[in-house]
This record gives sequence, C-alpha cells and structure tokens, in this order.
Amino acid sequence: MLTRPRTTHSVIHLATAIALVLIFAFLTFRAEAATAISKEEKIKAAMVFKITQSITWPQRISNLSVCLMGDENINLALKKMDGKLTEGRRISVTHKKTSAPLHRLCDMLYIPHASKLDLNAIMQRIGNYPLLTIGDSEQFLTQGGMIALIRTGSKVTITINRKAVDQANLKLGNALLGVARTIN
Repeated sequence: MLTRPRTTHSVIHLATAIALVLIFAFLTFRAEAATAISKEEKIKAAMVFKITQSITWPQRISNLSVCLMGDENINLALKKMDGKLTEGRRISVTHKKTSAPLHRLCDMLYIPHASKLDLNAIMQRIGNYPLLTIGDSEQFLTQGGMIALIRTGSKVTITINRKAVDQANLKLGNALLGVARTIN
C-alpha cells in the first residue's frame, strides 16, 4: 500500500518533468526559428558585401564602418561581415541609434524597410555627407536613400538613386552599375 502512492507520485513527477522539458524545448525552438536568417536576408547581406567592393569614397578610408539600424533579422546576416577585409579595408559592423552622429561614425548605413524609423529625419541629418545609405524598398530611394535591395518575385535586384550618390560625392564601380537599375 505504501508503494502505490509513491509510484503514482513518482510517475506524476516524471510526467511533470518531461512536460517541462518539452515546453522548454518547444519555446527554445520557437525563439531560434524567430531569429533564423532567411535566404533573402543572406543574399542581401552578400550583396552589401559586394557593394563595399564597388564604392569609392572621396577620401581613402583604412577601415570601413558599416552601421545598422532597426532590429530586423537582416542585421544578424550583416553582422557576419564584421572583421572581414574588402579592398584592403577591415569592415566594422555596429548598431547605431538614430540620435548618433551618423555622418561621423559611419561610411555605410543599412536601414531595413520594416524598421519603424523616421527615414526622412535620418536622411535630412545625413545630408550630402559621403555616407552610403542602403535600404530595401522603392520608398527608401524616393526619400533620398542611395541603394535599395528590392525583392522582385524570387530575385533581389539593386536599384541606385544616382542623384543621391552623386550629391554625396561617392563613386560607383562599373561592376555595380552594370548589374543595377538606376533612377534619378
């Protein structure tokens, strides 16, 4: 008689422990899935890296500071460029707040479309400084952004706002111009 309640009690503890482990595993899996980098984000990050090889700044820079805004998953993919070399420059990838002096801290700035940032205010603060801005929507270009990586069907295309690039005194390489669509 004494063994029966203990067995039932042990079975309940075991079942509770298993349930807790399964719940924890499920929640962990959901959290990892939520932060997984999509194929599109990986492609866009690779395109940003290629763009770093096709831009010339007015003054030679020894390190390339790539700044990120927002908290979208694309930032995880872009962070993988940190420490890599491009055209003899080491890439430094950091996240910045909108209040930061971006024109002094960044050579490139990636602003995802999904972020809830005031794009007009950011573009006005940047002005015509030689800071390459990259986003991922047509709207980004109409608000003064320089390069947009836009999903068109199953492809990601590059569109360049030539006027904004020229006003910032940045030079685009022929390889980039050859694969991009240009608007003025």
